[in-house]
Amino acid sequence: MKMKPFTNDTDHVIYLGNATIPPGQTRDVEETLHPNFSAEPNAPAEAEPTDPWVELLKGTVATVSAGLDGLSVDELNELGDAERACQNRKGVLGAIAEKIMALGQKTADAAAAGGTDKQGDE
Repeated sequence: MKMKPFTNDTDHVIYLGNATIPPGQTRDVEETLHPNFSAEPNAPAEAEPTDPWVELLKGTVATVSAGLDGLSVDELNELGDAERACQNRKGVLGAIAEKIMALGQKTADAAAAGGTDKQGDE
């Protein structure tokens, strides 16, 4: 702890922490106990890396469901894992599962139209 001298220039005893300072005397006291002490402003905290899904998952089930468009299956799986770890809402998890199934069906339909089967060529 940093000590700082304090002079009692009053007509009565002053107590600062565990120091008794009679009138006209000077004592070293902890800097934080000094009457004129002002704390230094805190240094700005380093920005922590944020999970990209946090902002989306802060919303309601309806806003999360609406935000699923344009996400890949891998992104939807990550979003589902994040939801299970936090709020575990059935509505959100159901919407994610439906979206994954819809993307899977779209992939299967495209494969069937192209004549290839992703399950295995026999």
